[in-house]
Amino acid sequence: MERRGVIADSDTAWASNDGITRNGLGAALPVPNPINGTPKQQNSAFTGYSSLDILINEVAWAGTMASPDDEWIELYNPGGSPISLDGWRLVADDGSPDISLDISKSIPAGGYYLLERGRQQVTSIPYDQLFFGALDDTDEILRLRAPDGSIVDTANSDGGAWPSGSLSQSRSMERVGVVADDRLTWVTFDGIPTPGVFDAAGNPVYGTPGIQNWGWGQVPTPTPLPTFTSTVTQTSTGTSTSTPTQTSTPAVSMAVLINEVAWMGTLSSSSDEWIELYNPGLLQVNLSGWKLSATDGTPTINLSGTIPAGGYFVLATNSSVFDDLTPDMTYSGSLSNSGEILSLYDSTNVLVDRANSDSGDWPAGVASPTYASMERRGVIADGFFAWSTYANPLPPPYPDPLVHDDSGNVIKGTPGQPNWGPTVTLTPTATATLTRTPTSTRTSKPPPTSTKRPTVQPVGRPIINEYLPRPNFDWNQDGRIDVFDEYIEIINVGPVDSNLKGWKLDDEDDLGSSPYTLPSVTLKPGQRIIFYGLETNILLGDGGDTVRLINPGGTVMDAHTYSIARNPDQSWCRLPDGPGYWYDDCLPTPNQFNKREGQVPSMPPGNGLQPAICSLPDTLPPEVLFAECNGYGSNMWRSMYWDEDGWQGDQFIPENTSKWDSFVE
Repeated sequence: MERRGVIADSDTAWASNDGITRNGLGAALPVPNPINGTPKQQNSAFTGYSSLDILINEVAWAGTMASPDDEWIELYNPGGSPISLDGWRLVADDGSPDISLDISKSIPAGGYYLLERGRQQVTSIPYDQLFFGALDDTDEILRLRAPDGSIVDTANSDGGAWPSGSLSQSRSMERVGVVADDRLTWVTFDGIPTPGVFDAAGNPVYGTPGIQNWGWGQVPTPTPLPTFTSTVTQTSTGTSTSTPTQTSTPAVSMAVLINEVAWMGTLSSSSDEWIELYNPGLLQVNLSGWKLSATDGTPTINLSGTIPAGGYFVLATNSSVFDDLTPDMTYSGSLSNSGEILSLYDSTNVLVDRANSDSGDWPAGVASPTYASMERRGVIADGFFAWSTYANPLPPPYPDPLVHDDSGNVIKGTPGQPNWGPTVTLTPTATATLTRTPTSTRTSKPPPTSTKRPTVQPVGRPIINEYLPRPNFDWNQDGRIDVFDEYIEIINVGPVDSNLKGWKLDDEDDLGSSPYTLPSVTLKPGQRIIFYGLETNILLGDGGDTVRLINPGGTVMDAHTYSIARNPDQSWCRLPDGPGYWYDDCLPTPNQFNKREGQVPSMPPGNGLQPAICSLPDTLPPEVLFAECNGYGSNMWRSMYWDEDGWQGDQFIPENTSKWDSFVE
């Protein structure tokens, strides 16, 4: 028995030696024997779903040559019996796309199921289902969930760049076999396009939609690690030195952010500038060969070192800028007060991020008298409203611990820590103060060349930030634990105030609850508000539902769909708040910052006489819920009936003329 390659252990990871192939590499995959029978979900002997029952078999995340929007996905049933798709979902971690598979269809044994985005993408091969919602070109994770909510398969589970596929000729990403998702599970289609199969513009399709993968049985080649070449320099003494030059895959836009800029320096000295980078991704980033430079050439910083996932990288003009923080790098040069554009390039000279790209005044930050930094408001593109001036009043909670300059003054900013900026109230007409007060030993910077900024009409932007579909705590503090403790949290991610008058909350369209019209309430930027089910009468199903936010004109401005509320008191939330991705394992935090760790508060002890609490999920048939949670059946949930000596104590009936002693309990 020989391993077929660098692939995870499974029945198909191994082959018998046939005397021809080398250690099984490239040997054909075993083909399961067909078994006649009913679709797996409908079989009376069905005992549950297993990993890789259905495969995410091919992903055309790059679209087709006709259009990058013409994306398609192929599923494959490697088993010996058909599988009904009733209740199956294919969903991306960021919520788009979120595909409920056609309940009327099944995938036959050894068969394929082709999903195409929005329209017929591929000629001569009919699609099985259309879907809506785009695949991101990077940082997208696909999960295939069975009707019971279990994850049967994934694609790109590490959350970075797609392991295969190519924008060049829109080549698809193909699975090599029935093996668990991993970067070595996939290859880029590199075969001859299937004759007669074309995209919407008549171009060949570089993939195998609806038919066996070109990559099936291929030995995947690991993504090459960065390579180094040596440039040898001869010296006069005859010795030589070598300078390593790193080459690597280009980074994507905003893979690393210019997160905070102290262009004004510190209260100790206007020349003690510092800059913070932030890695919002799930993987460590190696900065070797990266460059951070200003338009006038000063500063130009050749970066080195690494930023961990979710970590920060602080640069300062000297090592003593902070009294109690060591910068990751120091650099020479200074930032101008105005007209400066900071640009971040990766090791292949691809532009990753910018700050102040309109080249006017810095969009935020202030010099004398406070010397407060310019902070990014989230993982959002550079622009005037992407930044805010640090203005949190002291003492903590922000920042914690406090950071001081070399004269002992508290730094007005958050070097090496999460920004205060996402919670700040912006005043769109405000501009940065451009006057510096130089110290006697430092040279002040040139005055600004312009103070004019184009007039921009900002708008508020409410979005859904968190929701709880299955409560088991009295969140609305009405003295009961019931479905009315469900809540939906709205946050304003816009740079100015937003009034919610006329906006509506709703669940899935034309199903269950009626839309709830929000009251006339104004949210400041970063401010949030909670709407409980007791007020809205929007009751979210434990078996899956959609939460929607609709503007006064009737347009759905934000929506999120979930498949099942598996655990009580586990909310869906965005991290970071507002612009972040959705997570399904959050701690309920109404009107507070979202988080995934902690404990639900404990209910105070009662006397057993409080109203009955029904802990059954609301997905049960109405008849069962009525019998167990209403009327006489509700008594089973009263603690007094079980935890006390008896609701009136044990009562013995006196002796009588019957042959049996009797008592009531």
